[in-house]
Amino acid sequence: MLGRIRGMMDGLRPSERKIAEIVLKRPHAVVTASVAEVAREADVSQPTVVRFCRSIGCSGYQDFKLRLAQDLATGTPFVDADLMPDDPVAEVAAKVIGRAISAFSRMRNQ
Repeated sequence: MLGRIRGMMDGLRPSERKIAEIVLKRPHAVVTASVAEVAREADVSQPTVVRFCRSIGCSGYQDFKLRLAQDLATGTPFVDADLMPDDPVAEVAAKVIGRAISAFSRMRNQ
């Protein structure tokens, strides 16, 4: 879910981009937040939060939270981290291995 959101950032409306930024910065908090809380933090309306969820392929806010929680449970926030040129070798290895593990987990679950 986090990778999908990152990949769609450029195509989102400015108001939806605000929501995406919050989700990417604090995904664990969003999983437990109400639609009203996310809307308030992003300074958008509640229907905009629901539109954001639908624009990224979810049926609504609850479906979005469920998918996000599933991704967080499989370690997605760690494996979605971008590799940086100045990353130490150990961190690069951890990110690559984490991505592989996540891919295998998603494949098994599907």
